[in-house]
Amino acid sequence: MRWLFLGFGGFIFIESAKAYFQVGNGVMPGGGIAAILVFLMVQGFEAKPIIMTNGASSVFSALGRIVSNKRTTIHVADPEELLDASGWALLGYGIDFVCGLFVWPIMSTWALFWDLIGVGGVTWGDVIWANLGMILACTFLLQEVCLRQYLIRGGKLPFSAKLGGPKNVRS
Repeated sequence: MRWLFLGFGGFIFIESAKAYFQVGNGVMPGGGIAAILVFLMVQGFEAKPIIMTNGASSVFSALGRIVSNKRTTIHVADPEELLDASGWALLGYGIDFVCGLFVWPIMSTWALFWDLIGVGGVTWGDVIWANLGMILACTFLLQEVCLRQYLIRGGKLPFSAKLGGPKNVRS
């Protein structure tokens, strides 16, 4: 089952990299390579808290514990480093979401979208659901479902020790 999550995550990773490349080329000629580098940095930001705890915790589960006023009982990683990594991960999720809105617009035209928002006339029929699904998949499913489930089910990453993960993982 863990290989299914890894394969699904690989598909989402490739589609998201294509999206960043497209945005980079749209901003300036030849900007696709720079956009891919930004993509890799953002993915590192998002994945670090999950890798640090070997899938036991993520940004959203930590936020859920904070909101419910519960203590975190995970002692896999340094708490201060994990808090810093979680802050960067939230920034990464925001960047991913905004990039997704540029590549897969959720309405047919942006002018129509902002006009309808202004008058309060956005309906469910105006939303392009396939694009919204791609944005959510590339923003949240890659780390929160695919990578996390792969690690929880016993998967190993060769570079996890370099990102602050458990040291007993074989490279």
